[in-house]
Amino acid sequence: MSLVRSIADIYPLTGPIEAELHVPGSKSFTNRALVIASLADGISTLTGYSNSNDSLLLINILKLFGIDISVEKDLITIKGNSGKFKEFHGKIDVEDAGTVMRFLTALCCIIPGEIILEGSSRMHQRPISGLVDALKQLGANITYLGESGCPPLKIKGGNLQGGKVKMDASHSSQFISALLMIAPVLNSDLEIISESEIASAPYIEMTISTMKEFGANVEANPRKHSIKAGSIYKPTNYAIEGDASSASYFFALAAITQSTIRVNNISPSSLQGDVKFAGLLEQMGCKVTNGENYIEVTGTNELRGITADMKHMQDVAQTLAVVAAFANEDTMITGVKNLQLKEAQRLTALQKELLRMGIKSTIGADHIMIRGGQPHGALIRTSNDHRMAMAFAIAGAKIPGMQIESPEVVRKSFPEFWQKLGETGLKTQLAEKPMNIVLIGYMGAGKTTIAELLSKQTGLPLIETDSETLALSGLASISEIFENHGETHFRQLENKAVTAASIKTGVIISCGGGVVMNYDNIAALRKHGKIIYLAASFDTIKQRLNSTDSRPLFKDEMMANLLYQIRLPLYTQYADEVIQTDTLTPAEIANIIASKITLKSAK
Repeated sequence: MSLVRSIADIYPLTGPIEAELHVPGSKSFTNRALVIASLADGISTLTGYSNSNDSLLLINILKLFGIDISVEKDLITIKGNSGKFKEFHGKIDVEDAGTVMRFLTALCCIIPGEIILEGSSRMHQRPISGLVDALKQLGANITYLGESGCPPLKIKGGNLQGGKVKMDASHSSQFISALLMIAPVLNSDLEIISESEIASAPYIEMTISTMKEFGANVEANPRKHSIKAGSIYKPTNYAIEGDASSASYFFALAAITQSTIRVNNISPSSLQGDVKFAGLLEQMGCKVTNGENYIEVTGTNELRGITADMKHMQDVAQTLAVVAAFANEDTMITGVKNLQLKEAQRLTALQKELLRMGIKSTIGADHIMIRGGQPHGALIRTSNDHRMAMAFAIAGAKIPGMQIESPEVVRKSFPEFWQKLGETGLKTQLAEKPMNIVLIGYMGAGKTTIAELLSKQTGLPLIETDSETLALSGLASISEIFENHGETHFRQLENKAVTAASIKTGVIISCGGGVVMNYDNIAALRKHGKIIYLAASFDTIKQRLNSTDSRPLFKDEMMANLLYQIRLPLYTQYADEVIQTDTLTPAEIANIIASKITLKSAK
């Protein structure tokens, strides 16, 4: 068996291009229309819909609830039930689809029966208490089955009432949207009072617009939304506009390559907040041309840094961050505190992946500042985040050596992404490549023990860089290397050992604690490896090290603690995964790592 991962290699354009294209329908409008049409009194059709994984997942779940939906190449037909559902009992897995989780949490409250809504491990960390608290005010019976305030949820539905409700939508506008969409089928009027600033408010306007297309009327101001009961949705033939988030990647491509790209099914007057992304590129020096139903961007050879408040277009913050990497000045992106709550902790992930490209940044609770410069190619870890994959792929149009790990994650919102890139003339190659599992951490973190367990579980060869370094030295122990030749000589031998190990593929590599002190080691290990940091507190380290005879750097506890503090941020910075090991056994840690990797036969 061999460890295999999927990689997209991207080959830079040879010069500026001119291209026109259409992007898929808006995922946000599609998902709203799917819920609303299911509650309508009759047969509706949706054209230009998104075929994203999230939308297809929602369709399949609505079918489970008894909604009659047929999907053709260019048309979805939905027979609504006027909000009258049959009883349903069972578990629903929304995977990592945040929109689906929020919309279904409200919808399940009007479905008789008992439903458990669950999802991915990341979904079970994402907050939903603002919506749950509001639904409970209206009589909902909802129980947290895991961490309080997060999914999974047990919902006993069928008894939801209208009324006046106070809501905290600071984490997501989807809380308000979810409640608004079911309001017309409640038995009394609904009034939603927002107690805090609403995150990504334009998405509520999109919800209200879609509701109006299906015959509902919503009275709205910035902090209050009201809707009358009994205004049943009318069946509608609904055309879905192009997705502004998807268009942003092609505008970004134009910006960094001095190209001209037109997206033909995007209106500059769209309610989608992300449509304003082109205006940010204009501030950076690009030329933007707006037509009645298209937006065209022409790039510039000198991108300026800007300050951008992106609280109403957070889904394109990553795209702007990648463009900013090529600017000749710093770019400050603000209003993005909720990025940490998305599919990945996006601010942290952005900072880490920009650094792989040689671009420094600083992050705060609500901002990221990118120091523009001359980025270089790198292998980008997507953290299972579709927008990380697409945003960083664009950099490959400008610089050689860009690789995107797990390129298939784009299916979540834009399955045709790689095909559309090809339509612009940008060449990509998707392939499966062998990889290694690399364990890093301070001495006493348990790297060797855990690596041995993993090797037994998987049948993969084990390489210990300390053992390989010792073999190169010709001495009997690492202590002898330090005593006879000093640490500098040891690090030189270590680099040779690491370089030799990293050339191999399909192996488990256990690294010495100081491997992070030389970035050349990390660059070599990263080429074919996934780096996992086994984290432990210094107190735990002391307890684990019963003898320091073979640990030359641990003879002085004060110096060992100082060295620990120096290395700690490097471990975190260079790791693709961090596992806190203080309270876990080696076997438990090995099982966690095994669960995070995919074993399959090498092709």
